Amino acid sequence: MAQVTQNPNKNIKEYDLIDQGDKDQLLGFGKGMALPVPKSTIQELIHQQGIERPESVALISDQGETLTYSALSSRSSQLAQAIDAHFENKRSHNRVVGIRYERSLDMIVALLGTLSAGATYVPLDPMYPWQRCQTILQDAGAELLLSDKIAPATVSQEIPSYSVSELLDSIK
Repeated sequence: MAQVTQNPNKNIKEYDLIDQGDKDQLLGFGKGMALPVPKSTIQELIHQQGIERPESVALISDQGETLTYSALSSRSSQLAQAIDAHFENKRSHNRVVGIRYERSLDMIVALLGTLSAGATYVPLDPMYPWQRCQTILQDAGAELLLSDKIAPATVSQEIPSYSVSELLDSIK
């Protein structure tokens, strides 16, 4: 503002929008020391936290529910086993899991469990109509759907659909 009041006849593009100190700081981003990138996967890092800090809170839902690192690691590992069991007798090597969840603790468990099973996940917006989800799942070659909503018969006839809890119960 000081520039405008001191020199009101200047063209607007001739004014400096930020001072030299801020400009130097912005231009310096990304030129610092490179930090090492961990070679571990996200699921391995969560499992490690489950060992080192088992009772520390890993997740807090919008409703205030919590999940410790130990519980998150355990549930996602169990889900990975259930997903492995589901794909065990399939002839296809295409291990694709659709995940259609509202933001929740089970959504994170579903993502980590799917990755731990070595499968690919296809995220589906819960606001999409089921017909759109079915088309996306078919195009992706998904053979399993994890969802917090019951899939209509047209979807579940082609692609088995479970909640995280149902799939975990199926291996007990």
